[in-house]
Amino acid sequence: MKKYKLFGERNSGTNLVKYLLDQDNFYRDDVEFSEIKILNKIISIIGTKFPQSYDFIYDHLKYKKTLEILGWKHSYPDKETIKKFNAIPVLIVRHPKFWKESFTKYPFHHYGAEKYKFRKIENSSIKKIDIDELIFSKYKSYINLSNSLKCVIIQYETLIKYFEEIKIILTNIFGHCQNLPEKEARKFIKDKNTNYLKKLDSSRLVILDNLNKDLFIKYKKELNFFGYEEQNWKKLKPFIS
Repeated sequence: MKKYKLFGERNSGTNLVKYLLDQDNFYRDDVEFSEIKILNKIISIIGTKFPQSYDFIYDHLKYKKTLEILGWKHSYPDKETIKKFNAIPVLIVRHPKFWKESFTKYPFHHYGAEKYKFRKIENSSIKKIDIDELIFSKYKSYINLSNSLKCVIIQYETLIKYFEEIKIILTNIFGHCQNLPEKEARKFIKDKNTNYLKKLDSSRLVILDNLNKDLFIKYKKELNFFGYEEQNWKKLKPFIS
């Protein structure tokens, strides 16, 4: 049986993809602090209030455990570990401008600053990086991974806007998927957030001028691979690299 491992930056749709596919042959995204669900929920709530303390404790208590699930889903993929277990990476991406808008709105893991400090579990040296650089560097790591291993690549914008078409492709790739609704991809969210579909208009990206323009030049090759330009996104159906 094929085994998959999901990777994607925070606020890029990892929970959505995992919900839609809902298969037993996926490695877990994360490891829990405890087997008691209510305790994990309490810890997570505390973490939103004290994220730095939460992350420090997480790194020390769960680092080795994350290796058993082939890494934290938001980390840089470890090619050798994935290869060792013969897993197929599933990569979900989101346009950098949409991503940053969401990432800064929900600052649980970057503490609201313009600099982001890597955590031990992210498969990176512990250093600070500009938030603008963070998403681009993750995309570069995905490209490097796809050059070495067979990966399934899913673009968030196309998944949302053309879901009725895309769900057929997902079924062809993964077989039977548990939670593929008829029309709205995000039915499991109480607020369907239909305004997001309006934001997918390319003109909206001009307004979201919140990223260093030089990065779009520096990482042009990587962005084009995922169907992205500085002020536009192109329909990119899920595919296997």
